[in-house]
Amino acid sequence: MSYTCKYCNKTYSKESTLAAHLCEPKRRWQEEKETGVQFGLRAYLQFFETTQGSAKNKSFGDFVASPYYRAFVKFGRHCVNIKCINVVNYTGWLLKNNKKLDYWTKDVFYEEWLCEYLKKEAVQDALERGLKTMEDYAILIGFVIISAPAALALGLCLIAFPVWIGYLIFGMIKLALYSPGSIQTTGIESLLTMLVT
Repeated sequence: MSYTCKYCNKTYSKESTLAAHLCEPKRRWQEEKETGVQFGLRAYLQFFETTQGSAKNKSFGDFVASPYYRAFVKFGRHCVNIKCINVVNYTGWLLKNNKKLDYWTKDVFYEEWLCEYLKKEAVQDALERGLKTMEDYAILIGFVIISAPAALALGLCLIAFPVWIGYLIFGMIKLALYSPGSIQTTGIESLLTMLVT
């Protein structure tokens, strides 16, 4: 009995050998769900839509068999690595400006597109991205993220806190004026000592 790879039609005598076998087409099919590969597929379809007018009959199988597979996947993975904010728009810009596919991963193109895109970006999208970036940074540095009601309560406490400090300081000054023997030291040092202890 022989076992045949459905991707490259190579024949093996043992099933375990077939399972361990990894040809290029099989590897490409196994990568199908990766985000970078999906971005590459979208760029591939957008490329054919833009240049030939239609990509409706193109499938993932066509993409896997394409000689451009590696270049588009490299671009897709680059978009994931740089956290591209709008891959479809960026791809459209690259196609509109006739940039060569081999150079799509150059940072200079992304920076050029980004300068143009940020001027036209919707305010809601920019705000959402900014908040998400702040949240990611807070997690990165170990800042504790709390719920909205807890944040509101904390905010109210922080607003009230300076009022209470002022009230306490005013009370201590009043105490020092009316009963001079009750506070051992005089001036600011006594106030600070009482606040710290």
